[in-house]
Amino acid sequence: MSKGSKQRVMWSKEYEKCYERIFRMKDICEFGKSKNFETMVYLQPFVNPERKPLTEFEQKYWNLWKMESISPSYQYYVDKLDGIENYCTRATSLENVFSGMSEPLFTDGIHLGDRGNQIVAKKIFETVFPVVQN
Repeated sequence: MSKGSKQRVMWSKEYEKCYERIFRMKDICEFGKSKNFETMVYLQPFVNPERKPLTEFEQKYWNLWKMESISPSYQYYVDKLDGIENYCTRATSLENVFSGMSEPLFTDGIHLGDRGNQIVAKKIFETVFPVVQN
């Protein structure tokens, strides 16, 4: 099998996993509606030099974990959020929550430190509060 066809098979399997997860999100949201509770989906941010200037530490994880390979599948989720919002109360990508911030926010490629968690919590609060308030 050539390298290109091997990559297509890997992407195909990843695409299937993404599709299954999207389908499960829809099921969970429909279940919430049937039981009269609100369901919200959030896509967490990850270390990505296209979204924020990386610190030396964050760059290390970007390189070490080959995080650029996450971007295509993550983008698939982002692209499907509008469809998920048809089933859920809210579907929000937090991919740009750190745009332009150069301070250290991650403890590794996907986990946040205290400051990163504060920023994400504030953003989630901003989207949840109007729903809960009503």
